[in-house]
Amino acid sequence: MTTPATALESLSKSLKNLLNAAADELSLIETGQYTGMPCERLDSLKDVLKDLMEAAQRFHAMYDNAAQGMFMATLDGYVFEANPALARMLGYETPDQMLPVEDFARKHYVNPPDRQRIVDVLLEGGVARNLEVNLKRLDGTPIWCLLNVRLLREPGPEPLIEGITVDITPRKLAEQALKSSEERHRRILETTGEAVAFLDQKMVIREVNEAFYKLLGLGPEQVLGRRILDFADEDFREFLSRNFDRFLSMDQRTYEGVLVDSQGHNVPVLVHANTLRGADGRAMGNVAFLTDMTESKKAVALAAQVQESLLPDSSPTVPGLDVAGRSLPSQETGGDYFDWLEVSFGAPGAFRAVVGDVAGHGLDAALLMTMARGFLRMRAAQPGSLADIVGDLNFHLTKDTLGTGRFMTLMLVEIQQDCQEIHWVRAGHDPALLYDPSRDRFRELLGRGVALGVVPEAGYQVRKVKGLAPGQVLVVGTDGIWEAQDREGEMFGKQRLKNIIKAKAGLSSLGILDEVFKALWDFSGRRLRDDATLVVIKAGAAPPM
Repeated sequence: MTTPATALESLSKSLKNLLNAAADELSLIETGQYTGMPCERLDSLKDVLKDLMEAAQRFHAMYDNAAQGMFMATLDGYVFEANPALARMLGYETPDQMLPVEDFARKHYVNPPDRQRIVDVLLEGGVARNLEVNLKRLDGTPIWCLLNVRLLREPGPEPLIEGITVDITPRKLAEQALKSSEERHRRILETTGEAVAFLDQKMVIREVNEAFYKLLGLGPEQVLGRRILDFADEDFREFLSRNFDRFLSMDQRTYEGVLVDSQGHNVPVLVHANTLRGADGRAMGNVAFLTDMTESKKAVALAAQVQESLLPDSSPTVPGLDVAGRSLPSQETGGDYFDWLEVSFGAPGAFRAVVGDVAGHGLDAALLMTMARGFLRMRAAQPGSLADIVGDLNFHLTKDTLGTGRFMTLMLVEIQQDCQEIHWVRAGHDPALLYDPSRDRFRELLGRGVALGVVPEAGYQVRKVKGLAPGQVLVVGTDGIWEAQDREGEMFGKQRLKNIIKAKAGLSSLGILDEVFKALWDFSGRRLRDDATLVVIKAGAAPPM
């Protein structure tokens, strides 16, 4: 009985015999040994035979060198023809090692029934295109292939399958890894306690996680299609509206604000947002991570109360002096510091004031400031010069701050009895300003000295100048005042501070203080970027407000 395979093998042999015969005939024609046919017909036959030979050679060259796997098989899985690419794809060195394969489905399909499903598709439609099939190599390693096959109903008595396949394993593995990564990230976003929102380029909310709904106590129909500013309180809404264009131009932005939940309660949030970009760099939308700050705000508020209680709550009564001081943190807690120090040794009747500025602001700066305050108060109550006091404070702080990047600047001022002299030590702090209305002149109290907490054995100098004359004003502040900015980025500046002191020098120290902070508050739009502290000391009794 003749099988489809033997029939095809016979056909293949016949084709080869025909090509061999054509080659023999062509040789006879070219050597002039062919007889019995006119020359013009011999030339035509010669051209036909040449074309046939060249076509056959091109076909075999493409077949043998193709990057795609090519094969011929019967419907029941007998593969009798394969090119080198398919052999290599399946783990063989040559097609001769591979052929014949009598049950391809069992030997090379990860799931053998898949092949029968492909045969069913071919019997119904004759063609199957771009089928992804999971095959396995000779050693059992799974691979993914893209298969294109068609049904051949001629020339044999039984249909045959002709196919081309491409190894897509790298692409498939990448797709699976991407899918796994997406699923993993999706699970992370859904299970995280932080609220996450995906927004389009107009900042409209398109998707959020469960934590976002819980944050506001709302459902999808109340959230999707809206904007975050729709849930903001009045101040936060105004802030978002004012900065909308600027935020769109930034790839990353971080800010704080207050949202209002379904019950009308304020929910303080910290927002980290960034622009999502595709592989080509074009913006696809935005993602915002919102952290509920309610509990941390409560803790910070408590810390702020504690810190505030450590600052002087009133001005001291000092013979011949009018004194006032104030500190405004940029956040709930700050790193600025001022204090009045009692003098128990060496200079009876003298008055000491100190102003300090810890690098940064927030809880860590507040903790360092509190530690410095405690030590300074203790050390100032013991014998020693101003330089000794500041030097010991520096040595104490350096033990905890060295290598951390944290430091503190400080200005310690002492006004001798009857205002005869002003003594001071400057540790990296901006110079104090001494204004003399009678001469309409400012003088800076300079002096060398590095910031505290940087060099353990740093040395400090005591500087002095003749004391305050009646009406003169001594001002010690932190850079949060003159470096404050308005909405356009312009700085408040020292000249603006000097102008206020000059114009209001006739007021009490508290009156001057009020005028400075009122101007600062108006200039900055009620938003300080750094802590702001000012001490005003004026010679003479306090004048009327």
